[in-house]
Amino acid sequence: MIFQMGTDSEDLYYVDKETKKIPVFSKLKYLKQYAKKQNIKIVNKFKPIPHDLGIVFKWVNTNKKSLVCNEILTAWNFFIDLANTFSFDNDNLQAYRKKAPQAYKIYEKAFIGTNLPSVTKNNPPYHPEFSKKELKLIRNVLIYGFKKFKKYRIKIK
Repeated sequence: MIFQMGTDSEDLYYVDKETKKIPVFSKLKYLKQYAKKQNIKIVNKFKPIPHDLGIVFKWVNTNKKSLVCNEILTAWNFFIDLANTFSFDNDNLQAYRKKAPQAYKIYEKAFIGTNLPSVTKNNPPYHPEFSKKELKLIRNVLIYGFKKFKKYRIKIK
């Protein structure tokens, strides 16, 4: 099973059919070796894009107020896809759900803080400030996601 991270993204993730786990690779060459061994063709349109979730994990485990919206949303979106793939539920994680209006507002604030050209248009960059309560919710969402990811990953080299 392959699932896509985000609705506009071309980042693809693979769930191993036998182990029902997400293979994780320390180097791109190991991903390519694994793909070859599993007879998975990597199509040029979908070149693997490495994501360093370690940056977000380090932030979660500090009391720093500042955060990099791009990194936070990469992790948050990945954990949303993980939740959908493995059918676990956390309303705040899946911020777009009606049950999570507070999480949605925070998610949207971080999304605007990515300063994507399509979002900011010709406006100056937006650097959101998050309250302690908002930072706590973000950390709780990401901690939950990391716990689930740890359960469903398998390290390949």
